[in-house]
Amino acid sequence: MAKTWIYCRLDKPSTNTQEMEKQKLLLLDYAKEKGYEVVGLTEEFGSGRIVDRRDLKSLLEHAKNRDFDVLLTERGDRISKNLEEYFKFTSQLKEYGVGMDQIVGLDIFGKDIELFDEPACAPEKVKPDCELIGQDGNIFNLIGIAQRTLRENGMADEAKELFTRINAEAHDYDHALRIIGEYVTITGPAEETVMEDMRL
Repeated sequence: MAKTWIYCRLDKPSTNTQEMEKQKLLLLDYAKEKGYEVVGLTEEFGSGRIVDRRDLKSLLEHAKNRDFDVLLTERGDRISKNLEEYFKFTSQLKEYGVGMDQIVGLDIFGKDIELFDEPACAPEKVKPDCELIGQDGNIFNLIGIAQRTLRENGMADEAKELFTRINAEAHDYDHALRIIGEYVTITGPAEETVMEDMRL
């Protein structure tokens, strides 16, 4: 049975005291389903844009000591909203022989993407248009929008493959964007929308 350490994070203490508890229970349920032995749990309040956080450093020390085999968190941006920093952290875990699991391979719209499925071999398809220009530039947000676009165009396998490839290959923000561009045609707001905004 793999030993797992659970990591929960919120940007700041919420007025809704149940928010952190809900995240924690979700992770505990997932660990039980996966057959993990939970040996530790960290609850942290802090910005995902700041990676120099005390609790993340503590997790790396525990990983170095092999106190656990798998770090379990809800999604990637609980670790960092900066993709490059996220990969630095997960690479450090790998150096210590520790794996990383996310409670769900969820995009921001809450749909399962089954992170570790092998990409399906399928005939080449036309890339659908995906309005990413002008969106919140958080890479996890952009990945989620691209995945939703792929699913809406009958390309669920490509949606899974997109995340798997970014997680395995991308080492910085630009590289992740290039991979997204292999699956969708990145567009901005329609001209009519832009003209309407200019008139307002």
